[in-house]
Amino acid sequence: MNHTDTLHEIYAHMSCFSLMTVSFPNRCELSKLVENCKHFSSFIKYFELMYCYMGINQRYQEYILLLLFLLMGACCMIVIAHIVDNYLGAVLKILGVKLYMNEYVTAVVLVSFGNVMPDLIVNFMPVRMHIDLFTIFVANALATLLFSGGIICYIKSFQMYEHATVRDLLFMIFSCTFLELCIVEDKTVTNAECYSLIAVYVCYLLINIIDMSLVRHSIKTLRAQIRALSKRPPGPARNRLLGKKQQLLLKMEQENRFIIRHQSYKLRFGVTNTNTRASGRDVLDTQSLGTHAFSTRRSEPLLPAMDTNQMRYILHSPRNSKNRFLFTEFFEAIIPIDMLKWRTSGCCGRFYLILVAPLNLILTLLIPSVDFLLHKHGWSKLLNCLQIIINPFLFIAIIEGMVRKTYYRWYLLLDFTHAKWSFCVTVPLAIFVLIHARTDMPPAYHVVFTILTLSISLLLLTICATELEVISIIIGLILNLSESFISAIYRSFAQSLSDMVLNVALALEGYERMAYAAIMGSAIFNLTAGIGISCLFNPLTRGAGSSRWLLGDHGTNSYFFLLIALITMLMWVSNFNFHTRRSVAIFSIILYFIYVMYAVLVEFSFIHAFKTDSMMEPK
Repeated sequence: MNHTDTLHEIYAHMSCFSLMTVSFPNRCELSKLVENCKHFSSFIKYFELMYCYMGINQRYQEYILLLLFLLMGACCMIVIAHIVDNYLGAVLKILGVKLYMNEYVTAVVLVSFGNVMPDLIVNFMPVRMHIDLFTIFVANALATLLFSGGIICYIKSFQMYEHATVRDLLFMIFSCTFLELCIVEDKTVTNAECYSLIAVYVCYLLINIIDMSLVRHSIKTLRAQIRALSKRPPGPARNRLLGKKQQLLLKMEQENRFIIRHQSYKLRFGVTNTNTRASGRDVLDTQSLGTHAFSTRRSEPLLPAMDTNQMRYILHSPRNSKNRFLFTEFFEAIIPIDMLKWRTSGCCGRFYLILVAPLNLILTLLIPSVDFLLHKHGWSKLLNCLQIIINPFLFIAIIEGMVRKTYYRWYLLLDFTHAKWSFCVTVPLAIFVLIHARTDMPPAYHVVFTILTLSISLLLLTICATELEVISIIIGLILNLSESFISAIYRSFAQSLSDMVLNVALALEGYERMAYAAIMGSAIFNLTAGIGISCLFNPLTRGAGSSRWLLGDHGTNSYFFLLIALITMLMWVSNFNFHTRRSVAIFSIILYFIYVMYAVLVEFSFIHAFKTDSMMEPK
């Protein structure tokens, strides 16, 4: 083996983290030679951008660049918030209606799926091939349960699903301890353990589906009993029994079917889809959220079911022409600034609306809006016809570019080799819709647009999650923080923020119980199928001693704090009769910040972590 082959062998096994140990002039060339640096390149080759094209050669310049990366991370979270709040949440609710699910099953299956899917896809990226997965998933579950769940409990007071809440908490305790057994006890992860973790989640789903079926069977039995009692002669005993059964039937029917409710308010997270201006929603009086900051608000009555057909035909008239206001509604739909929010916002709010206006315009042109709460369910004929062409074209181009990984200097090039052939299908389809559909009502096949919305939304969420992942690693390297600390704090907090967007939006729409159920469903998925699937497709986890790097320095800390959170939650739900209170929200958030403080003290060696120190036997 000659000298060149030896160098190639060294570069092939060298970690990209080694860049930070060499002098600045050598980092540019080394970032191009080290194979591991390709794992930290998604849409941008960050290390080449820093040390080759931006010419970073001083420590203070890295700190200045750190601010830019933090801004990029904030932009990614804004994109996630906008997509989840304006597109993904509405589609998940529509799927819940079409699949005849109840609110709870919709939450633990569909909403939790939307929460965890982007982060799950990131686990298949090379950047997470040799990373502390245990810390990531347990810390994500902890942040989602305490921080996101605490915010839900603070803004709305409600009664949880009694038996389902206890069942989910016990499932989480079992999943957490079983996961710790699989990874820690035998020092590695086997295929059997991965399948076992996935099987736990499958059992959880089956139990929820069977429970929904049993509830529906009980409803049929109750109806038969009520009909039989109604035929009996009136009397005090009969009337009391009939009233109890009718009351029980009413409660079970409310929980039996997922329905679209009237919206008395809707809080938007900074960016508002312009279609909401026609929906008749009122603006949330945000000052009410701050009234009596530490006292629990009264539970609000459930909003009545909404007649979605009324919103569908609200502007329809047979006398209208098929293309009436075709261009007018198109230009109104793509206005990137909501004039209602503009009028009600202050100087800072208006400045923010101007900053995010380009993002709003791009996503409005790209993602179809299908929302039963909007007039015409979000239908805009000319805009939707353009989206039939644009959406699949960009979806295929982005996927192909991510697979081929062809870069021009420091950024990824989109590949249009196969994407251009999508025009053969989409252009005739768009012409057909343009000829067939009307402007004053959506066509019968409008619900099919949810496929376009769901596919491109999940792709964009995955891209943003991947960029956040890489940015968080680079921030940790610049600040000399351990990768385990970044996983335990920064990654988990960013993930909980993206989950919180959808969950808070649901809570403000009157689906607070559904939002909290989705939080617990997401945590159970992370602790079982999430890490099980990730380890199953990662051969490195089967290596000897893999549990050490799967746990990291903060894995056991996160595990113990999660157990504390679950046990204390079991205590307060039983003491408060499953009613949430603001005191519970404050307690949850304080507990999470204690966890953060503990992780910081461990990171800087002020205290010792809950882990076994490495020991070397003398020869």
